[in-house]
Amino acid sequence: MLQTLSETHSQIAPAPRLEIVPTISLRPAERPADRPADAPSENRAGPEERCYNRAKQLLQRWGCGSISYMTLKAENKLFVEQKGAAYLAYRCRLGVAVTVGDPVGSPEGIRRCVQQFVNFCEQQGWIPVFFVVEEPLPLYRKLGLKSLQVAEDAYLDLQFLEFKGKHWQDVRTALNRAKREGLTFHQLEPRQASPELLQQIRQISLEWLATKTTNRKLSEIGFLLGSLKTITDPAVRTYYALDKQNQVQGFVSWVPRAGAQGWALDLMRRRNNAMPGLMDFLIASSALQFKAEGYISLGLGAAPLAPVQRQRSLSTTEEAVYWLKPYIEGFYGFSSLYAFKQKFRPEWKPLFTFYPAGSNWLRIGVALSLIVLN
Repeated sequence: MLQTLSETHSQIAPAPRLEIVPTISLRPAERPADRPADAPSENRAGPEERCYNRAKQLLQRWGCGSISYMTLKAENKLFVEQKGAAYLAYRCRLGVAVTVGDPVGSPEGIRRCVQQFVNFCEQQGWIPVFFVVEEPLPLYRKLGLKSLQVAEDAYLDLQFLEFKGKHWQDVRTALNRAKREGLTFHQLEPRQASPELLQQIRQISLEWLATKTTNRKLSEIGFLLGSLKTITDPAVRTYYALDKQNQVQGFVSWVPRAGAQGWALDLMRRRNNAMPGLMDFLIASSALQFKAEGYISLGLGAAPLAPVQRQRSLSTTEEAVYWLKPYIEGFYGFSSLYAFKQKFRPEWKPLFTFYPAGSNWLRIGVALSLIVLN
């Protein structure tokens, strides 16, 4: 039985004009471990807090990318363009500044932000790398940056979604099987949830992680994705499947895409012995719930490197980027994820990485590995 949940939309007020600090660092030590990933730090200086709050306002108004929500994670640094109309998040290793997806803000603000960030990196002696960018602005190339497609992102239009027809057979099979087996669909309310429920979710996460790697340093790839701590954030929506014995069988979490009137898939985790098709059930049920609430778009996440057509010889920089594939693939299985998401018939949008022509490819490749696999 699918239990229907409801929630009203919040209205976003226009952002006030603030004095902007060009770049700030949100260090992990500034945020207690039990605070949401995007919570302001009580120890942050006044100008830094204003800068952070401005970025948060921009995210609420303009954030539409599948990883836009991750820009405010405490481990990132923020760069806000001088007029305060756009910002980007980045991390720096070995003198390589790698952005967390696209800049967020108004179109004009984004153009200024890209230009100013490139100039800022030049002043610092850094190599700017715009990583997993959804909007390949002509400005990137005008600035002398080369491009490389590294992934494709899946988006689902909720407005006419019904799961009817032959091509939705697999999804309907999962929904019907869940009903026969007595699985129910629930929204997690972290503040009201019982300790037993939260412990089950933690255990499922640990069980899932144990099947992916024995290296604890790779237990979470948190640069572009959330972690189990993310689901305690009130802004994040988490749904779980409960069986007849009140045992949680799996869960999915979604992060907001306010600028696109939608949500983006973050975590997908289940028990090893869960019902086949459980993730289909959870994603399909989530999609129907979001549609019922009036949302119009659902991001199913990227399939990094899997669909990229390599029909030409690659530069050394491109080879350095592709070098990451076996490490990430072994953890998340992106090739199989591509096939899994394809059953939802999404629209696939390319994701690019932009980097300066003539850059030190080895430096970029090692920096990316340190950041992405950290």
